[in-house]
Amino acid sequence: MVYKAAKLFVDQYEIDPALAIYIEKKIPIAAGLAGGSTDAAATLIGLSRLYDRSVMFSDIMELASQIGSDVPFLLHGGLAIATGRGERLSFYDSPRKAYTVVVVVPSNIGISTKWAYDNYVPGDNETKARAFDKILTAYQSGDIRALKNLVFNDLESVTLPATPEVGRIKQILNSTGEGLVLMSGSGPAVFGLFEDKKSALNAVKGLDGLPVEVFIERTTRKNL
Repeated sequence: MVYKAAKLFVDQYEIDPALAIYIEKKIPIAAGLAGGSTDAAATLIGLSRLYDRSVMFSDIMELASQIGSDVPFLLHGGLAIATGRGERLSFYDSPRKAYTVVVVVPSNIGISTKWAYDNYVPGDNETKARAFDKILTAYQSGDIRALKNLVFNDLESVTLPATPEVGRIKQILNSTGEGLVLMSGSGPAVFGLFEDKKSALNAVKGLDGLPVEVFIERTTRKNL
């Protein structure tokens, strides 16, 4: 995706490039964490600065939408609702309180995003998907109980049957009943939102001995 982003940029602005791009990954590969899309977004921003182009942000967003549906959001960040293919974004104020986020990544599983979408069959979540206002209100107010009844990941219908280990991780994190737990993207990473670090630590206890990496982070208004 980085190569695609770079090629789109240099072609658009008729640049004869002389550069090499080195990527140092800070997150697991093929884990459903949007790492490739994030790298593509960073490439667009980096090249616009490197070549000192007075590029309108809207132009960069247009290039981003040609790379992947989530790349435009990753250029901006923050809290947004995405529609269309994911490229139409409406931005909102960050939550009024912090969450503790748990990300659990199986160390022996990789999922192809293309495979997940190729095998996806639309379900019956259309009514739920229209509950944007309720989801937004619950998330901004920190109402995890409400979020658990509103938020879903349709791609779980593809990945979970093929990788029982991911379902097991979800079950363990859900066992305390204190957090919102879902697969991240096309998987196999699983994330949980908890009110505090104590709740998060209680939830991950059952993961001891499993081949997983566990990341726990307290959010701030800056990184939500």
